[in-house]
Parts: sequence; structure tokens; C-alpha cells
Amino acid sequence: MKVTPRTDWQLTEVELLKTLRDYTYYEFNDELGAIDYTTDGGEEKKNLMRVVVDSHYQASNASMNIVAQTLEDLNEGGFNKAILVANDITSASRSLVMKADNLNIIHPKWQNHTNFDLMRAINMKTILLCKMKCGKPPKKEDDCKGISSGSYVCEVRRTSDDADFHMKMGWGDLLRGDFKRLLEIQGEMKG
Repeated sequence: MKVTPRTDWQLTEVELLKTLRDYTYYEFNDELGAIDYTTDGGEEKKNLMRVVVDSHYQASNASMNIVAQTLEDLNEGGFNKAILVANDITSASRSLVMKADNLNIIHPKWQNHTNFDLMRAINMKTILLCKMKCGKPPKKEDDCKGISSGSYVCEVRRTSDDADFHMKMGWGDLLRGDFKRLLEIQGEMKG
């Protein structure tokens, strides 16, 4: 059974990491209460993204048990690196994470993406949505039919242009909002 996180920030973060690093759904780890995603490592080891959730798939805290099992999976499971996406981390498990070079945590107060990462994800998602909506992305700006007579007729184009401005201004929070808006548009298109 394929499941997704139901906490807004966590779902956005998962989609951002899937877009940037090509994670795909692997399994729901019922024992730990986590949704696992992996990258295809090819000849190298895979990377693991473990999304910590409760029984209703809402964001939950990364306990000592979850961190210890993730470290064990790193050492024995053929994973190169791991990211825990959790609501918070217990103080006891924080020290384990700090000691590990190949384990990171992302939570609502610590989302370690540069504006360039966000803009790259926005561009990748925009290209995907242009393919879905128009069959292909425009080769140059004038090829886009998202503006007609000076008015936006396409939310993808509007959001992409907003993101360009937000990037120029250095407004990371708004870039995150632009990415989230593109996810909403994608959901509406799939709807």
C-alpha cells in the first residue's frame, strides 16, 4: 500500500526532495512508523529518505529507536546517506544524528535548501507541468502561450514568473510557496 505524508510542510518537503534528488517511493515501514523513499544508486549505494509519521500519516518526532534503526540501515542496508524528515527530534537521538556524517534531519524549523535549490526545483516542476498541459515546454519565453494580451492565462506561467521575481529579491520563503503552488497545480491537473 503506497502512502503519503499528510502534514503540509512534510508533503512539500518530500516533493521538493523527490524533485531535486530523484527519490521514489520504496515502502511504508510499519515497524518504525515511517515512509521510506530511496534513490536509484546505480553502481553506487542508494540514498534513503525516511519520513517519520504517526498512524494517521501526520508528521511525528524522530525517536531514539528510529534514529538507531536508520543508522543500522545505513551501516548494513547498502545506503550511502539518509535524511530523516520529522516533526522534531528527541534530545537523546539528536546526539546520534550529530555524530553521524551520513545522516541528516529536516524538520519545520530546519529545512536546509538554498534559494538556488528551490529555484531549480521550481524550474524542473514547471517543465513537467508545461509538458502535461501543452505537450512540451517552450524553447524560449515568446513560445509560451501562458500570457495573452498582457494578461496571464496560465497559472503555471504566472507562478514561474512570480518565482523568478522572488529569486531576484532573495525571498526564500516565497520561493517555497511558489513550489507549493506548483504542486497544487499538478494535483489539479491530475485531479
